[in-house]
Amino acid sequence: MNLSTFKFVTALCLFLFWYSFSLYGSVEVSAVKAYSVHQNDSSQVMTKSELLAWGKINVYIKNFDFDYKYAVVSYRVSIIIPGYQLEVLNLGAAFTQETIKIIKRVKRNGRVYFDNIKVRSPDGKTQKIDSFNIKIR
Repeated sequence: MNLSTFKFVTALCLFLFWYSFSLYGSVEVSAVKAYSVHQNDSSQVMTKSELLAWGKINVYIKNFDFDYKYAVVSYRVSIIIPGYQLEVLNLGAAFTQETIKIIKRVKRNGRVYFDNIKVRSPDGKTQKIDSFNIKIR
């Protein structure tokens, strides 16, 4: 495929995305990490070090072949330790130092919850998306 064909196909994909977005008003997005958390799962099992290796959460459009990312504005990370709940508000996609400290405190078979996830679409609108959790093995 030459460069002009590639540009045409890319422009066509963007137009089709924009057209479907304008018809339906919104596109369902899910907070997932492509290689680890599956789009149809709200829960995933992994080690603490695997979760920390993420470094951030990414948002992808469900059932859409073109890589079109939303910007993560904020999300809440929480864990439950016997007797109390720890939570921290994370601004931006990257894990803050407080988020890393909380993740390090979770015990085996504990869960890390990511909720109240707010993302900004390319047109500037902010929306809340589905939460997910990770079970630590």
